[in-house]
Amino acid sequence: MISNIKSIKMIVKKQNSVVDKQDTQKDLIQPNQILFKLPAYGPADYYALGQQILSDELILPSGEEIAKLVHKSYCIKESLNEPAFEYIRTVLNESPISIFNINYWTDMGVFVFPDIKVEGIYKNVKQKELEKILENGIEINNVLFSKNSKFRFAPKWSYYLGEQNHESIINDGYFIAQFGIEGARRLSELVKITGKKPISYGFDIEEGNQPKLRVSLLEIENDKIHFVGNNEFGSIRGRTFGIQGYL
Repeated sequence: MISNIKSIKMIVKKQNSVVDKQDTQKDLIQPNQILFKLPAYGPADYYALGQQILSDELILPSGEEIAKLVHKSYCIKESLNEPAFEYIRTVLNESPISIFNINYWTDMGVFVFPDIKVEGIYKNVKQKELEKILENGIEINNVLFSKNSKFRFAPKWSYYLGEQNHESIINDGYFIAQFGIEGARRLSELVKITGKKPISYGFDIEEGNQPKLRVSLLEIENDKIHFVGNNEFGSIRGRTFGIQGYL
């Protein structure tokens, strides 16, 4: 684990890191219990979904929170026959699920942070400001977390875009930045239990080229699970779940 990082470039250059031990791999912001509101919102585009949730004075779901909901819906035995989780699985199987994370893809890697105002690809992002937020952050499994854990940076060499498997997801930088340490583990278990092929989507920005700003969604099909980090704002209609609070 590295502290007092002066520049994102230092972590970009870092290679062949040793994965932190089990006792340090703790989800940084995932609460013990999340109160999701049913029924699901949508179908609608990303902006409309987010505005509906905010107008109802609810909280927008992050990657960690969607990972926990999906995991409990498919992987926890006690939930399999509960009507609420049967309904959630139906929603997940029928529609893409919007995740309110912003992904800022650069030639060094990807910055991930929450979209608390539903700004999507229209948010004015300045890379130097993101780097400043991440100074003195904490590095876990090659991903740099801000002090409050809400902002993350995964260097390009830490992740692979395309077809994955349940083992590769756990230590993949994109999955960790998007869903957190525990979220990546939960999704790995989801893939293993369902037997569906995971596919991750993003951008491989060549050196010197302009960054791309996109938002996230998750889509479950018959034999695949799509982890989308390059969704253009409003281009895919989906559903999602608002959060009432935390216990």
